[in-house]
Amino acid sequence: MAKQLVEVCDEHFKHIKFDASLYKKIQKFRISWVNKSDIYVDFLGSNLLGVHPIRFSSVDEDMWFVDTLGIDANDFKYDIYNKTDIDKTRAVSSNIVYLSIVYIMHKFMNNHKMHRKLNDILEELYYVFAYKVMGSLMSHYFKFDTDEAIAKAVYERLSNKFLIKKLGSWHAVFEYRSGDVKPPKGLHVKRITTLKTDDAERAIADLQGRLRETVKNIYEILIDVREKNERVHSTTLIEKGEDGDSIKDHADNPSSYISYIYGIVNVQNDFVNDDIVHLLSSSIKNLDAKNLTTTLKYLTNEVKVNQNDKNNFVAVTIESAISYLRVRNITSDYNKHVIEIMEYLKNYWSSSSVKNKEIKKTKKYLFDLTNKATGKRTKWLLSTISISVMLYIFIRSVYRR
Repeated sequence: MAKQLVEVCDEHFKHIKFDASLYKKIQKFRISWVNKSDIYVDFLGSNLLGVHPIRFSSVDEDMWFVDTLGIDANDFKYDIYNKTDIDKTRAVSSNIVYLSIVYIMHKFMNNHKMHRKLNDILEELYYVFAYKVMGSLMSHYFKFDTDEAIAKAVYERLSNKFLIKKLGSWHAVFEYRSGDVKPPKGLHVKRITTLKTDDAERAIADLQGRLRETVKNIYEILIDVREKNERVHSTTLIEKGEDGDSIKDHADNPSSYISYIYGIVNVQNDFVNDDIVHLLSSSIKNLDAKNLTTTLKYLTNEVKVNQNDKNNFVAVTIESAISYLRVRNITSDYNKHVIEIMEYLKNYWSSSSVKNKEIKKTKKYLFDLTNKATGKRTKWLLSTISISVMLYIFIRSVYRR
């Protein structure tokens, strides 16, 4: 007689305690996947599809089973397929990564000692589930990267029926979808709590299916856009609503921050703030306050900044900052996290592995601007100042007093 899924999982997970230590291991795995390269960070902070070739590889699966769970994946798979009545012909609902995730959800849901942290744990587990799903879907639908101009045209075509259009980033979509497994009202809470074999299959198929339908529907629009050769050529990163001039109502929507800087950037007394200069110069190694102030004054007096500027460094800086901070789960109250934000963004923008073309262009533009402003020629010094200018622009957009 076939065993229930939970019985077989219990045998393989008997060495594991479903406690805070496991939660931290899962979180560590999730963050490690996100930080594999800038492509993954950019994808989660983006609203585009097909531009970022993300994958959930066999190496990631090994890290999940061996490093995080301490389980032999081959033995686990053999017992699942031979000791339960799981339908092996259904590739998604019988996938052992998905099965392990819903099983861990089940164990935490039934561990009353962890109920205070339950929603956080379930969210982390759902993220891993979604990363695996999206990695597979990207591999299936996008053999080659999509041109960014086309991807933007596709996004402009989307109606507000699409969560990605409403929420503004894939990270936000996954965060929203994680509600399907959270008590008390989550769509699959009852199934995961009991987790009979059939419950697990149904929950996995539906959770994967919702993401698959999203990707499939966007892909169909992409095909149409390609056939009609539509593109969005504007370099501005301000996202507009269905009527072309509305602004999304989100705490981390970049439009209001960008607009604020546009309004003050060419007024020296408004733009240059000594407190922010002092904050940056006292926090960043080898940054001289005088050089930063000189560069900011040159920018405000000599560079006429507007939305149509081909070197739209204001929009690129603020948009990329907010996108990256979303992935770090900082989506509001930026002023309360300013030290943390400075460290995150400095490391992100300073990295030589940044693939985003607009960020690279902005860094080069500000590097050259810093050279003109200060007369300095030392590369590391100019790089430090130009990254600090990017940090200054973002912090100035937040610090409005």
